[in-house]
Amino acid sequence: KAVELGMLVLDMMHRDGVGGEAAVAPYNALLKGCSNAAPADRDVAAARAWAVWEHMKASGVPPNVVTYTTLVDAAAQDGRPGGLKRGLKLLDEMTTRGVAPSAVTFNVMIKACAAGARRASEGQGHPSNRRQGAAQELLEEALWVLARMREAGVRPDLYSYNTLLSACAAAAADARIPPRNGLRAVEQMRETFGVSPSAAVFLELVEACDKAQDAGA
Repeated sequence: KAVELGMLVLDMMHRDGVGGEAAVAPYNALLKGCSNAAPADRDVAAARAWAVWEHMKASGVPPNVVTYTTLVDAAAQDGRPGGLKRGLKLLDEMTTRGVAPSAVTFNVMIKACAAGARRASEGQGHPSNRRQGAAQELLEEALWVLARMREAGVRPDLYSYNTLLSACAAAAADARIPPRNGLRAVEQMRETFGVSPSAAVFLELVEACDKAQDAGA
């Protein structure tokens, strides 16, 4: 109901003659509210975010990097199949519209891939993500997003690498193999920033090694 009320407020805003770039911030605020939904409500919240997005486009309000980043976040958190792919499609749309993605834009996608990989390795989440190899596919998507980030001239930050390493650990744990991709990423992180991952990420990597050892890998 809060989203529907927010849409009514936006309609009032337009009737009062507020539009164009001046109307971007109210739309972004409503989109942010959708993306901040509780995990159990994310599929419904994502659908509402798309409704706000369609309303924004129909009203001729130009989206900015905050708009797209919030939409990418909502898409990536969508509990239904195809949510991540929709987020990746939005990255392409941003480029087409001439809106440059920020580090945060890319990081929300990497974060979603890592969260999906962890859920897959634990047998949780949507049934389509509980099949064999799903965690590895999500890791590959995270690596693709990181590559896109570099191609766009956006420098990966500590959050990018920590989150990617979490995906590496989850995929390795799911496949019961040593997290070699993660270890390579640790070296890249040290070379780029001169620092190591967080203790939590090292714990995930060690746990992945333990699972690989239990499986005889």
